Amino acid sequence: MGAVLNEVYRKMNDYDSNPSPCLVFLNPSGGIPLIVDEDGDYMAWERGLKPQAPLSIPPFRRSRDGGILVEDRSAPHGRRPYPPGSVWMCAGRPAVVCHLFKTETGPVIELAGFRTATPAVVDVMAWAVLSGYFGVDVLVMGPSGTGKESLARMVWMGRKSRLGSAAFAAINMAALTPSLACSELFGHIRGAFTGATQSSIGAFRSAADGVLFLDEVGETSSDIQAALLRTLEQRQVRPVGQVCPVPFEGIVVGATNRERNSDGQIDGLRRDFQERLSGSILTIPGLRERPRDIRPIGNAVFTTLRRTGLCTGRLNPDVWVPLMDYGWPGNVRELKHVLRRAALRSLGGPLDGQIVLQALAVNSRRGDAFAPSKTDLSVMDREILRLGRLRPADRGYARRQLGISKSTFYRKLRQLETKRPLSSGRDGIVGRDVLTRPLACGMV
Repeated sequence: MGAVLNEVYRKMNDYDSNPSPCLVFLNPSGGIPLIVDEDGDYMAWERGLKPQAPLSIPPFRRSRDGGILVEDRSAPHGRRPYPPGSVWMCAGRPAVVCHLFKTETGPVIELAGFRTATPAVVDVMAWAVLSGYFGVDVLVMGPSGTGKESLARMVWMGRKSRLGSAAFAAINMAALTPSLACSELFGHIRGAFTGATQSSIGAFRSAADGVLFLDEVGETSSDIQAALLRTLEQRQVRPVGQVCPVPFEGIVVGATNRERNSDGQIDGLRRDFQERLSGSILTIPGLRERPRDIRPIGNAVFTTLRRTGLCTGRLNPDVWVPLMDYGWPGNVRELKHVLRRAALRSLGGPLDGQIVLQALAVNSRRGDAFAPSKTDLSVMDREILRLGRLRPADRGYARRQLGISKSTFYRKLRQLETKRPLSSGRDGIVGRDVLTRPLACGMV
């Protein structure tokens, strides 16, 4: 019995202990990105889904830091290293070096501590790195707790890949007062105002030619936004009390959880400020809209908890069922807190779905647990319908991803298909045509 449980536990947590490097290519036709592993094989997001026109990629191999080594006669020792988060101009197209976890349910991509199994999110990650590589200011949009600072770190990785070294500075714009904003952002010289006993370089000059992350930029007052207009336009910083401006050659990344109006303007942002900051606009969806990421993120959290000694027991397969049926208004941040709370409740014993339900009960008292999604179908039901549209031979992958038995999967699938006919796009369910659409458009 113990051997059977260990085998189930291995399949439910089927991540490699050491991830392998991979290359992520953007799809110019707007389809899903292309993933190439260290062996030169193309990874399919769905089983059987592979590109029609493969790229001619030079051979590369894994480096000690988890990146890749490419043969280059002009480089020292004849090999040029590309660490994770760097950009390699391969086959005339930029490729982003990422970490790849090969699982039985498809590829999982990780970069800057951000892990996802959703192709659309991988596309956003690649755009973040390329924006930093080509020196474009970025505006990151998304709900609170989705990992917007991780995207800013990816922009910094792309900048460091281009320059060799780059600084990263972050500042919480919501905590700035109008009286001290210019000093905190642009710096000041000694004696510029009462109490200025020594000079300060400010956030912009701290970033130098690297990346400056303006968190919660949507909460900034209109006066502070107006003070930033000339800096973003002229790329110059004038410290308080100084006459001559100082050039700024870095990248500015702004993040906000505000949404756009009907005319495209973000609530709380001046239009001229938004236009100057929107060199590249990246939108990261909430966890409710990407349920495939629940298990990869959960496995990463459990790995960290085991490393710290907080979670020492095994995981039962039913631990994922309540997690996938929850609405996650707090997104990834809330998922991490729930798993830590569940690990504390397990007290070194096995962690099962009942313990997770108890950890989620704290959120239910606030009235937001198992919050209904935009439709009357739960996340679990939508995933069953989506994966049920694969070939019968592929449905074993669906059961492993959902963590439910074969009989339960087919019983739920019959019930849901009886209630709702097949559709393409209704309730966020992927129809049959969507799975083959990237082949028609061209993966590369």
